[in-house]
Amino acid sequence: MDRLAIMGPPTGTAWTVLGFARHHQARREAEVVAFVEELFALGTRCGYDPFMIAAQSAVETGIDGVGGGWLSRAWEDHLNPGGIGITHDGALSPTWANGADAARAMLVHHAAYLGSLPAALVPYVWLDPRYHKIAEAGMAGSVRV
Repeated sequence: MDRLAIMGPPTGTAWTVLGFARHHQARREAEVVAFVEELFALGTRCGYDPFMIAAQSAVETGIDGVGGGWLSRAWEDHLNPGGIGITHDGALSPTWANGADAARAMLVHHAAYLGSLPAALVPYVWLDPRYHKIAEAGMAGSVRV
């Protein structure tokens, strides 16, 4: 089985992701649309495969036993696209103002683990409450592509 990477050109389309979200009755659909649109626009500019990052978000915001994506309480109540900042059971989720900011935070979060912050993401570092903590924990650059 080939290893899936988050770096590179899109391996799927925003239309496919949004079709999946609609099929599974994602919550806060307008914010899912904003999330996916920004993920594909900004993620592609940064050299990331936004389709793979959207797939990860769908998994992390799905509900065990139900599947789907963008169904979790963290997404519905906080627009948290991937459990960002939820480090243990009972931890409160950070909240994002809209789907576009959620996408920016998700991209910054990935950049932290990759250990390289593209210039296009610099204005959005503040959206990821864990960005600096990843480096402090020695995890920056821990993801290999």
